[in-house]
Amino acid sequence: MFTRKILSIGLVVIVLPVLWGLHAPLASMMQWFSDREAVSQAIQHSGLWGPVILFVLFVLQTFIAFIPGQALMIASGYIYGFMGGFLIT
Repeated sequence: MFTRKILSIGLVVIVLPVLWGLHAPLASMMQWFSDREAVSQAIQHSGLWGPVILFVLFVLQTFIAFIPGQALMIASGYIYGFMGGFLIT
């Protein structure tokens, strides 16, 4: 019981500074994901890997809640048209 408490406190002491250090990169990543134009340009410049990257982003969006799926859906429809975007999403 005592070691579990020490382990929990140690974990918090380590994790909180790491999360604080990642605050700025995570905030900029969130801003990028919510910008339809930025996502569209990045996927268009990916060439044949664009649909694969978009699919992976959709899978990650399912498990990582802070990635907005609406921007990805709109970007996929904008880039690949209705049917292409529908099949990818």
